[in-house]
Amino acid sequence: MVLDVRTCPNPNDPSWCPENYPDNAGNRPYHGPQRLRNALARSYNNPGSEGDEDWSGVGNVIKTAHAMGITTLRKDLTTMAWP
Repeated sequence: MVLDVRTCPNPNDPSWCPENYPDNAGNRPYHGPQRLRNALARSYNNPGSEGDEDWSGVGNVIKTAHAMGITTLRKDLTTMAWP
């Protein structure tokens, strides 16, 4: 579970705070508690920019991807870019 709430990475410098894409009314709504999978699928910017230490590192990214059913990522690949 991740939170899609207003968050500024640097509280001492709130000049940049990630925001979601505007809805049809032009608002940039926050969606509260979300499953990580849903937040990433819906491109919510705040959960994706949190950089939680539990998610960091290639090994953790691959482990999480495998738990989500993505099995094509491997540690021995030198790049994650498209061929």
